[in-house]
Amino acid sequence: MRLILASLLIFSFFACQKNKSLELISSSFERSKGDSATNYEEGIEIFKSLAKSSPHIEISRFGYADNGMPLHYIIFSEDQNFNPFNAEEKNKNIVLINNAIHAGEPDGTDACILLLKNLATQKNLRDSLK
Repeated sequence: MRLILASLLIFSFFACQKNKSLELISSSFERSKGDSATNYEEGIEIFKSLAKSSPHIEISRFGYADNGMPLHYIIFSEDQNFNPFNAEEKNKNIVLINNAIHAGEPDGTDACILLLKNLATQKNLRDSLK
């Protein structure tokens, strides 16, 4: 599986409870059938839950935005190699997705949550990226 680095500057995401299976984690976007998004706090919680529920996902903080809110990055890795600096020597591709930069632009964030959930739960999708 190609290493996918999704550096998500998170300003809106999804709510969920800890230790849910990936199938049970749902976003405000999913629950509303696309009529709503979610706020920063909810988003961070859903990304943390995805990381706790999947051995292929890791979330980390790397600094703070101008408004003082933490910035996060998320790495998805089929082989659970969460060090992006090793990607080149292992001949892995890195995909950087930078979204939720401006207020009122949650679509990319919602899409990234769905992408991560699909990659984590669908082996055939992961296999298609090899």
